[in-house]
Amino acid sequence: MPDVEIDNLTLLLLLAAVSLLLYDRFAKPAALVHPLLLGKQAEVAPVRKEGESGVYRSFATGHGAPLIVRPASGLKTVRDVIGGSKGGDGAQRVILDTPLTDTALAELTRLLPLGLSSLFPSLASSASPILVLLPPNPSTSLPLLLLSLASSPDQPLIVLPNPRVLTAALEATAHAKPGLVVVHESLADGVVEQVMEESGGCGVLVVGDTGEKYGGLASSAGSHGVVVRFWDEVWDAGEQQTADLQAPQPNDIHSFFYSSADIGAEPTITKFTHLNFTAGIAAFLSSFPADKRPSAHKNDVVASAEPLTTPVGMSIALASIWSVGAGFSLIRPDSGSWVKSNTADPLDDLRRLSAVGKTKPSVLIITKEDHLALTRALHKAYRSSSLAGWAMNAKSSDIQAGYIARKGIWDKLVWSGLRNDALDGIPGDSLRSLIVIGDTPSSSAIAWSTALLSLPTARLFSSPFSAGPVLSSHFYDIQSSSSHLISPPSAEGETSHTGAPGCNVEVVLRGGRPKEGTRDGSEVAMEGKLYARGPGLGAVLGKEGEGANEGWVQVAQRAGVRTNGTFVILSKE
Repeated sequence: MPDVEIDNLTLLLLLAAVSLLLYDRFAKPAALVHPLLLGKQAEVAPVRKEGESGVYRSFATGHGAPLIVRPASGLKTVRDVIGGSKGGDGAQRVILDTPLTDTALAELTRLLPLGLSSLFPSLASSASPILVLLPPNPSTSLPLLLLSLASSPDQPLIVLPNPRVLTAALEATAHAKPGLVVVHESLADGVVEQVMEESGGCGVLVVGDTGEKYGGLASSAGSHGVVVRFWDEVWDAGEQQTADLQAPQPNDIHSFFYSSADIGAEPTITKFTHLNFTAGIAAFLSSFPADKRPSAHKNDVVASAEPLTTPVGMSIALASIWSVGAGFSLIRPDSGSWVKSNTADPLDDLRRLSAVGKTKPSVLIITKEDHLALTRALHKAYRSSSLAGWAMNAKSSDIQAGYIARKGIWDKLVWSGLRNDALDGIPGDSLRSLIVIGDTPSSSAIAWSTALLSLPTARLFSSPFSAGPVLSSHFYDIQSSSSHLISPPSAEGETSHTGAPGCNVEVVLRGGRPKEGTRDGSEVAMEGKLYARGPGLGAVLGKEGEGANEGWVQVAQRAGVRTNGTFVILSKE
């Protein structure tokens, strides 16, 4: 047997090869979630009716289990949101640009109904709703939030998304005539005139003016039997009252939400109880893993692009107050406008969150358009980095392994500085969670934002008929193809999925047939109209659609379900 001589160089090369092999085998990061869990995200009922799919539930909930109606036993009504707040009595938070402690927030909520009863005696003597017509912007949304927290059984809210539906709300028979209209000063003249013509005896509360500008209007309206008062007068009036407030019950009506309607079309009215909103809060919070859920201990700030004039927007605000110790912000221009301008730069609203004196958001809930603008801004900065290619190769390898994190040598050299320098640091180190709500971004935009932010990009699908998300993607579902990172992020191309049903929602597809031969989890196995039911769904008034007698509400005109139980929204209307 011949002698084999191994020199030092050969030994060194063998040692290097073995080290690389062991590193590749054991040092590769583990996936954030086991692939088997992503392979079955929803459980379908074993039986189905002709012309529809089986009933889908979240895999974590399963069939036969009761659907969650509240996140904690102590949260039975919306009014309990303040009592269960975890910020601490002395902890000051910034809610809609207003510094407040929990004690101050509770006191404002106590004084509000007392002050309204004092200023408007007819409101106290009769059970009538309070109609709210305020622009969905940060400075004008705080009154709506306070009214929601203080909602009583005999004075539910009527929330309008825009002035176009005011006439329909004043004339509607689906609910009682409003006893009070809360309106922004920009609409005060027209609303007072309309109230005098169509709803005699109804009071008007003006937000945004102290009486200096519209004092004459109040005098002239009083001669016609319409009481006009101003928001700043409520607190002094409330301090002079000592009456006990009626405690709501879970099944009491909390509010009526009007959905936006085209000009000339009838708006849709949805009735929500306190239980609907506690279920919506539970559904929203369950979309986070336990360690990512908003927490007072992490001093979190939630910034949401969903206005409070929508049920899910209200639930997000209520959930933030209940579980967050720092604050809540709206990603909207602080003006009297009712809709976002199509010509405005979506990044301007994000930059506003980093104004002097403001805490940068740690939980960002944005729209598809905001998400694309944010991703493109980061992509532009990424392309200017000399180490971008090396950093992306490493990041792409981690994503393919199901892992993403804001640590490692490349994050220190490239990604951290890139994020902190972009958009005044909004996507920087303080950001912990990113959620896209509403229309779903393209798979390309999702893949790029996951890589550039080093964060998962969760998706929520909401409906004007639901107080919580109808569909919710797994928080750690970062599955994507490397081909999505070849070209720059775009709104075009394949639409990503929106996840499985929320934790307390059942969904079903109707009007379609299963596609034969579907094997790939990325393919749509069936298409049809998407219906949902659950404790977070409100009661749609005046429309007895298909399945309404069983609690089903149509939430999308056309959707598809994949073999792994995730849904793709193909058309909302």
